[in-house]
Amino acid sequence: MAPGMPAALLEATPEGRARSPRYLDHALHHQNTLYDATVPAALYVAAILPDPQAATTAESTSRDHGFPPHDYAPAVHIQEIRPLLFQAAHAHTNDPDLRVREAAVSACMPLLDDLRLRHHRTALAPLMRDVLGTSARWRYRERAY
Repeated sequence: MAPGMPAALLEATPEGRARSPRYLDHALHHQNTLYDATVPAALYVAAILPDPQAATTAESTSRDHGFPPHDYAPAVHIQEIRPLLFQAAHAHTNDPDLRVREAAVSACMPLLDDLRLRHHRTALAPLMRDVLGTSARWRYRERAY
């Protein structure tokens, strides 16, 4: 693993922060392959998620790929309804049917970067680990790590 790349998520400039997710995706999780450095990098990223600098990385990456979220009406509308989407999915995170529970937890995950939903991260972390991390479906296990 290139020293300092995960730490770049907390750099002062958006350009600096944008380098790290690209590196992490290509070098540590390329084509769904997991490497020895994947777990420590994932643990580091999980530890810094509460930092406000980390939250701006997703938006910066979207802009880098030609999708400035504030200039693209569908992205603006999705941003507006994220709490509603979260509420609908979260209502099923304890469903007795494991398939429903897995889908609900998985649906909640990408919504947690919204500042309005960040306070749910601590409560959902055990569900991500216990429900998705132990799933028989590899796609859910992969999302948990």
